[in-house]
Amino acid sequence: MAARRSWEELRAAAAASPLAQLGRVVCERYGNDFEKWLDSATSPLPETLRLNPLRYDVEWTEQTLSDLGGQRIGWYSGDGGAMQFPWRRGKPESETTKALMQAVHETGRVTRQEAASMLPILIADPQSGETLLDLCAAPGSKTTQAMVAMRGGGMVVANEPNYRRANMLGSNTNRIGLANLVICRHDGRHFPRVSEPGFDVVIADVPCTGSATMRKNGGLWKRWKPSSASGLQRLQIDIAERGARLLRPGGRMVYSTCSIDVVENEAVVAELMVKCPWLRLADIDAEQFPGLDLQHGFTDWSGPDWTELGRPELDRPGQLGFALEGYEVDLREELNKCRRLPIGGSDDTGGFFVALFNHTGEGEIADALRYDRTMKMTTRNTPPDNEHIPIPLGNDLKASILARWPLEESDFSWWARGKRIYVGTPLMKDWLHDPQRYGGKGRMWPGKSWHPLQVLHAGVPILEGRSGGLRPKSAAMPILRRAVEATAISLSEEQFCHWLEGPGPRQVDLDVGEQTGSVMITAEGRGGKIVVPAWLGELLTPMVDANERLILELQYIRDT
Repeated sequence: MAARRSWEELRAAAAASPLAQLGRVVCERYGNDFEKWLDSATSPLPETLRLNPLRYDVEWTEQTLSDLGGQRIGWYSGDGGAMQFPWRRGKPESETTKALMQAVHETGRVTRQEAASMLPILIADPQSGETLLDLCAAPGSKTTQAMVAMRGGGMVVANEPNYRRANMLGSNTNRIGLANLVICRHDGRHFPRVSEPGFDVVIADVPCTGSATMRKNGGLWKRWKPSSASGLQRLQIDIAERGARLLRPGGRMVYSTCSIDVVENEAVVAELMVKCPWLRLADIDAEQFPGLDLQHGFTDWSGPDWTELGRPELDRPGQLGFALEGYEVDLREELNKCRRLPIGGSDDTGGFFVALFNHTGEGEIADALRYDRTMKMTTRNTPPDNEHIPIPLGNDLKASILARWPLEESDFSWWARGKRIYVGTPLMKDWLHDPQRYGGKGRMWPGKSWHPLQVLHAGVPILEGRSGGLRPKSAAMPILRRAVEATAISLSEEQFCHWLEGPGPRQVDLDVGEQTGSVMITAEGRGGKIVVPAWLGELLTPMVDANERLILELQYIRDT
């Protein structure tokens, strides 16, 4: 009852806040009931997540979560599906349920993600073989959604300017076990030029005031000010513009925020279309998301209801006094194609704004990559590689790895960073690392280097140097299992259960000859055939963390 009273108290305080005044303006524009909106906006979000369809035991995972009360989100059209649970976000009903929810997330079987934020990737619809730039990627839920949507193919370039958050992004994406990710660290407004023709897809889910996130952040009612959005708008425009200039003709870009404020949404879109005339808004078909209440974007933000919020009126694109007429394209008609997801509603989500652009310009190369081909170019020197970035793996070490682990060399690009060996998709080397690229002002970068990209991670770690040789990483199991299944040590279900519960079988009792060191184990269970890493010394010892062990115990030994 205490938690319930706190939300009731929050509603009373929220009703008098400037953010509620903004919510009232938005409700009036759409003819929505403000009191119902406020009820929803001051109630907690439910727990939601996405299933990873690329895991061997996805059916077991879905059934297990259904038994906990999870139900499929009907409008989610992505592979694997998404689920909603009958408890408050981050507050499962018991410690046992909490441990299980943590285990399926940390092992990459699911990704906990607010339902509303699943929209940008669904709308962008990236395909395997494409290149995608996520300009503001951390903490990584949309990034992993894109990686899975592309089924581990193509390449996702995830950008995060903050070093700590970029490394956190690496940890959050490694658990998915897919090789199609590069993580780099740049101010999104100045993301470097890449190889021609540019990116196929750009995601600009920009920093915002979060004025649609009050259901998970109750303190927002007190902190939000009318001036908050104006202070961020220039940053939002500049990030989105950079993305548009790196987008190839024929490509598509999604601009999105978790804000209800027109200053961060339609106003940014209007200015972006003026600054980048090759962009055209595409219709977002609401029927693609059955049951989801997607509203059309604002086509006007003049009048006293906005100015009473204390906003300045400035006569330029993106600001409140800007006239939408007089341009090559009818901006009002275009802005109607933006979509807003209202807070609450039958789908019980947070709020969101999303716009889908198509690059309709001429030529074959992104705007930022164009230069005078008759100009005499000078080649710039690239700085030497260092141990903190992924570097191409040496041929001798690669050959020894392939002799031990029967992967197909041409299926991957191969990298080393410190003691770890990574595999990525071929595009990382063939398109992002090796080609020369235009460096501006009559200069070229020679290639065979990431520079000027500040790359922190490339691909997924599969092996790590330890005493006794290279040991497989848990993150690599979705990749390694396909290659090593035939050569893995097979255990019966009884042997596997004993192995999980206590001392494993002795080396001399296994039909492995003199083999010792890093090995793979395979067995059949409720989730299907599993392949897990182990260390074979005098005893066979599992090399899995506590979260994976919990999943294996549930699949082989005990019930949820």
